[in-house]
Amino acid sequence: MASIVKVEYSDFSKDNSIIDKIEFELLPETTLTLVNNETDITLTMSNSSTESVELSGNLTKEQVTNLIRCLSLLKNQLPNDETAEA
Repeated sequence: MASIVKVEYSDFSKDNSIIDKIEFELLPETTLTLVNNETDITLTMSNSSTESVELSGNLTKEQVTNLIRCLSLLKNQLPNDETAEA
């Protein structure tokens, strides 16, 4: 299952790009949006068919770091794509 990811930049350069917003198709019709507010990250999960917001809140840099670590741990427990197809 391929997911759609959209990234918006306020400044794009080879050495120091600044991301303003990331939209990730988490599940069919469910979008996870992360917005960079310079001091924290706004996380929103919404249903694209009903346009309703299911979840919304702000994350500190420490919370984002912990989330990335947890997702990385989970990712490492998944089988490789070649293994899953066999």
